[in-house]
Amino acid sequence: MNQDVKVRLGQWETKSVKTGRGVRQGRCLSQILFKLVSECLINVVHEEFGDFIVGGQVILAVECADDLALLSKEGKVTQGKINRLIDVGRYYGMEMNVGKQR
Repeated sequence: MNQDVKVRLGQWETKSVKTGRGVRQGRCLSQILFKLVSECLINVVHEEFGDFIVGGQVILAVECADDLALLSKEGKVTQGKINRLIDVGRYYGMEMNVGKQR
């Protein structure tokens, strides 16, 4: 899945660079990319399913390292959030292990 892309920041644009897929786990960039992508995914789910409010605070999700908890008051809504998160994640090339339990 190599592509030629340019990075744009304001008016500035880089020369064309080849991109591949994947960053090795444990590298500094992998944590940054994971956080960036997970925030985007959470925002998509939040936009479609609305707010979850605890003590007057809107809680989108609870995150710890590479784990994510989606919150809702009803099981159907939670399942809908999970399904949407999986769909959007797949679109961006992410696989999620939703069955993992500790």
